[in-house]
Parts: sequence; structure tokens; C-alpha cells
Amino acid sequence: TGHLTLSKGWSENDSVDVMVSNAVICDKELPLLRTYQEDLLQYYNAKVSNQYSFDTEADVVANEINEFCKESTNGMIPSVVNPETIKELHLAVINALYFNGKWAEPFQDRELSEEAFKNGDGTQSNVTMMSQSGRCYFENKDAVGFSKDYEGGKFEFIGILPKEKICNE
Repeated sequence: TGHLTLSKGWSENDSVDVMVSNAVICDKELPLLRTYQEDLLQYYNAKVSNQYSFDTEADVVANEINEFCKESTNGMIPSVVNPETIKELHLAVINALYFNGKWAEPFQDRELSEEAFKNGDGTQSNVTMMSQSGRCYFENKDAVGFSKDYEGGKFEFIGILPKEKICNE
């Protein structure tokens, strides 16, 4: 439960796979109203859980959240929280979007390069970066961006980055 496949009106031959997953996990000491749980299921197809104590069973709650995210992203995101984070919470609202599609114009080998990427925890990983110039480039005083179509023409990727560094390192 907790998955919505966005396929209404699309043919079986579409070249993208899109899935939205929702969950609400609440500390058992703060139970959700039954009508609210029903609304979460009806309107968001959300998995609802409130069977564990975030304080004393943080490892179990973290595992439940991580398993949900792993399943919801077809294994692409295996872990998002640790037990220490859970101990500080009483409620977790989770929304995962899985999207897999092919570019309308794939990147060529000459447009790919291995470069260092700084992870959220401060470590660095070598990853394949894509670089391509195209017709859809956006810029204003605060940000730059670009768009790139996916195969089939129903989806478009839009990337936007701030011009100035906005986060502390």
C-alpha cells in the first residue's frame, strides 16, 4: 500500500515509469484520528502506521521508513533516516517520487564526464556528470536553469540552480 501509479490515460507503450508513494508514520503515543487515517488512505493512498514508540523503538521506525523509501523508489534510495533522527520526532510524513524515463535526445559519450560530487554528509563520490547545451536555457538574476524532454513528449525535466551559494558548507 501507499503507492500511486500515475498511468491514467497513458498507453502501455509509454517510455516512462512514474510512481508516487505516501506514508504517515506516527508515534504510538500520538494516535491519529480514524477519520484522518481514512482520509490519508482515500485521498493520498498513504500507508499509515502508529504501532511503535519513536523514543524506545527508533531503530524499528527508522527501518520501516527506510524500507518504505527503498520499495517506493525501486531500490534507488535505500536509506533516508537513522535511529538518532527518529528519536527527535513524533511524526514522519513521507512522499517519494519514482521516475524512470529515457531522454528524447540521449546524452552522447562526449557529453559525459567523471567528476567529484559532494554528498550531504560532506563526503565526496565520483559520479558521471552530464553536460549538454541546448535550446532551453533559462536565467534571471537569482538562478540558472534548463529543460530537457523525455521520450514520448509527455514529460520534461527542468533543472534550476541558484547563482549564489545558498547553503553553508
